[in-house]
Amino acid sequence: MKKLILIPCVLIICFSLYQTVEKNSFKSLNQEYLDALITDDNNKLRTLLNKIEVTQGDLEKSWLKAYIYVDLKEYSNALQVIQFIYNETRDYRTLLRICMLKDRVGLFDENCYNNVILNFRHHNSDYYNLENYWYAVFLSGQHSEIIKNDLEKTHLDKERLNYLQNTPRKKLIYDFFPE
Repeated sequence: MKKLILIPCVLIICFSLYQTVEKNSFKSLNQEYLDALITDDNNKLRTLLNKIEVTQGDLEKSWLKAYIYVDLKEYSNALQVIQFIYNETRDYRTLLRICMLKDRVGLFDENCYNNVILNFRHHNSDYYNLENYWYAVFLSGQHSEIIKNDLEKTHLDKERLNYLQNTPRKKLIYDFFPE
């Protein structure tokens, strides 16, 4: 008789624990994020931030937290999270976001952009066809002969490249990270 009572209790506890864990799963958190974006509700975003526990190796939640900080225009916090992600992954493609966020918070660092350029050249044989490479080039202010040769090789839309080349750095940054 005790076993018959104990089994349903254990099942209820297990189901409750599963629901609690599921509430903080990435899928659930991401859905809350999308709902908050659709309703343009910053309070929901702040509540969601408090729910997200970033742990080592949990990149999905880390990126989600970074995106929320960007949506809230808390660029210094977003920068910290993305630097954490970079330290975890060493993914050179993350460096451009770091440079742009540094720039956005008033810490322009030409060497940061130069590092992005070098990494794109090192990791991609067709780097000159990647828009992020060109963002780094034009945000760094580089216009050397090497860059001119790359402009001749690229297959990217010339109007887009013209826009990047002729738009002030601050505007390019603010297009991604507005006031």
